[in-house]
Amino acid sequence: MARTVPRAGLEDVRDELFLLTEKPALVVANVSESALPDGGQEVAPILAMLGPRGDARPLVVVAAQIESELTELEAEEAEIFREELGLDAGALDRIVRAAFNALDLVVFFTADGPEARAWITPRGTPIAEAVAQIHTDFQKGFIRAEIVAFRDLQAYAAMADAKHAGRVRTVGRDYPVEDGDLVHVMV
Repeated sequence: MARTVPRAGLEDVRDELFLLTEKPALVVANVSESALPDGGQEVAPILAMLGPRGDARPLVVVAAQIESELTELEAEEAEIFREELGLDAGALDRIVRAAFNALDLVVFFTADGPEARAWITPRGTPIAEAVAQIHTDFQKGFIRAEIVAFRDLQAYAAMADAKHAGRVRTVGRDYPVEDGDLVHVMV
């Protein structure tokens, strides 16, 4: 595969070919309940295939039968059952998280009154560039942004409480957007 051949340099011929094997990818393995949470011996052949070639595709282990059964339970019961199986989240959440990591993407949020939106941008994108997808005028007239991490906001009842606790930061146009930032742009 092209992904396992060492690169010749910065201007490798593969950059012009747009090979599918050069694109980020991940592997999802459907295993039995007894193989959860890491897949055990059921994923050994897959790991053997991925390992020796230096293939860096992430492996996500799921038990589709169990996930199907969990959809019939109440959310709290499903969460308890997942914890008993050693899973930190549902299969879809774990697959999406792995895909975002493979693509090197982050999610940031904006809120205006009762409406909140999620925006996707490449990791390390400066805030002034990231907010251009909301409206191009935001990039042109960018002055500063107030940022609070979503996990910090969850700990407080409101944005004002987070500000009072010192969890809201004011950043300039070069601040790299981080995963889970809640952004209030000032133009």
